[in-house]
Amino acid sequence: MQKQSKWIWCAHNSATEYNQTVIFQKAFEVKQTAEARLQITADSWYRVSVNGQWVHDGPARAYPEHYQYDEHDLSAVLKPGKNTIEVIARYFGIGTFHQIPQAAGLRAAILVDGEVIGTDATWQAAPSKAWKQWTPKISIQMEPFETYDAALASELAWRPAVEAERSCELALRNTALLTQEVREPKELKAAAIVKKSPGQWCVPVTQLVHGELVEANFYTSRPVALSSTLTLDASQDVDFTSEEWTVAIDGKLLEEAAVTLPAGEHSIQFFCRSFYGHNKELFFPWLSLDGWGEWTASIAEDCRFLDDDIRWFASFEKQEAKEVQERWTKMIETYPTGFISLDLPLERVFMDDSSAEFMKREALDALPVPGDRIEPSERGDIELCYDFGEQTCGYFEFSIEADAGVVVDLNAVEFITPEGTIQHTLPFNRNGMRYITKQGENTFLSLKRRAGQYLFVTLRNQTSPVTIKSLRIIESTAPVKPMQLFQSSDPALDRIWEISERTLKLCAEDSYTDCPLYEQTLWIGDARNEALYGYAAYG
Repeated sequence: MQKQSKWIWCAHNSATEYNQTVIFQKAFEVKQTAEARLQITADSWYRVSVNGQWVHDGPARAYPEHYQYDEHDLSAVLKPGKNTIEVIARYFGIGTFHQIPQAAGLRAAILVDGEVIGTDATWQAAPSKAWKQWTPKISIQMEPFETYDAALASELAWRPAVEAERSCELALRNTALLTQEVREPKELKAAAIVKKSPGQWCVPVTQLVHGELVEANFYTSRPVALSSTLTLDASQDVDFTSEEWTVAIDGKLLEEAAVTLPAGEHSIQFFCRSFYGHNKELFFPWLSLDGWGEWTASIAEDCRFLDDDIRWFASFEKQEAKEVQERWTKMIETYPTGFISLDLPLERVFMDDSSAEFMKREALDALPVPGDRIEPSERGDIELCYDFGEQTCGYFEFSIEADAGVVVDLNAVEFITPEGTIQHTLPFNRNGMRYITKQGENTFLSLKRRAGQYLFVTLRNQTSPVTIKSLRIIESTAPVKPMQLFQSSDPALDRIWEISERTLKLCAEDSYTDCPLYEQTLWIGDARNEALYGYAAYG
């Protein structure tokens, strides 16, 4: 990459803070547009637009010591005179199976008119409040969940970008850029009224213990205790059954999870029983109980243990990790001795989990398939199921006319059984996003590629009609083309080839991946076989 460019970030934020979304802008003038190029990279992700036109996303996955940058042809999007480049950059601030984040940063260089317009302190930067920061990870393997509040999109406090030092080799991307192919739904398959869902929450136990940068590996401890008082006006049965939390009431650890609490005030502690594991957030189903007081989150400093992602499999041999876990088990019995209280806002202790609301959906009645205009129901939320005809993987794009404050949940699944049961890969796979409308027209292109055949759109908090003007997926895969078609005398074998080739294409990104929905991860064993199949199918 051109030396005239610098790594930059936003003056408002720490360079290692979790799940940041920052918007960068730069106005510049050009005389001629032929052969104009853009070199760009970011830790952890970027989307670049020029003069309001989406150019591309990136970068390709790479190890921190050998980072990659992308190169884009800008000749078709630039114009003589004044131009504007805009970059949405996300820093995940947490380990995934695709990236090992180091520090938030964007670096870019526009090569035009024989000059270099590089990222530096003359670029403007503003944190985006529209993309919610404190959201759980999509899955073990992927980045934080996407929640967007359109009413906050205009709240941008622009300031000059901050230049940063970063020592790493930069190499040109060694795989082709992904496609941008429009996929329309084949049909609106079904509509239903679903029961209004109570809120669902999870606790980012690993973040609470280890702070800003959290590795994805298994042996990352979470010695977390949550405490509050529960005041009841009358006797109440409460079930604290959980594989992830140990509960103490009025200073005594529960032996039976289902209890009857008498009226009055009770001191209650929750201890993280799931001390190690890939899941960095744990479900917390009791927050909706009436009567909670102030919450306190505490950690046991002597029970911290953090291993290195690069030595991931070696970490399973760590005797030290087992000793730390044994120490934690003993500390629960002596709580609060040795615990440190954390001064954090509630949104950082209990994260909204909108995907869990979809998982717990309860259909009340089927509805006639509506047109574009969706009327609200007093009985519940409206759920629409769109069928794209086959599996796809890409970005959700939609245009919706609505009053302010309508919650639009989009969740994609691969399969629905003949009996109507929705397939979920795992209960902690958040293969969706949440969008909260502003007044009027809402047009959006998601930042995250997601996969599925069926896209469920659930309208929550709806009090007036909503018009869905357009809904589609911009499919994004490696730009492969079949070298030859398989043909035989058996139609079933021909169909098997078609399905297999389609599956392989959806697993082809900047690397071969195991699946387009749940992990999107390069596994060496999978990639070896996929490469052989890819050679036969695509050359």
